Amino acid sequence: MSLNDEMAADIMNVKYNTDELARTVTYTPLVGNAKQIAAIFHYGSPDGYKGADAFNTEAQMEIQANDAYGVANPQSGETITIGSATWKVMDAVLSESGLEWQCTISRVTR
Repeated sequence: MSLNDEMAADIMNVKYNTDELARTVTYTPLVGNAKQIAAIFHYGSPDGYKGADAFNTEAQMEIQANDAYGVANPQSGETITIGSATWKVMDAVLSESGLEWQCTISRVTR
């Protein structure tokens, strides 16, 4: 097992533990099959003027940057289902370590 594989497994076991910080979601790519992955969410707070975030329609999501535990290359327009709510990936930025994606997601409200 490579160091990168060991680090990804360690992050999965600690940070992405669904008994602690993470939630299990269904990630549906534009091409291919949906799959269950662990994700960490940071929901926005209302901006005081009933802007987009006032209705909790935008959030940040962290996922593993590999196909074994997360998504190797998230694309704009792919969907995430959390319970009965559907969200879309707006953009994704690879972390400095290269092990995680930080995605901006938007809830589908219509």
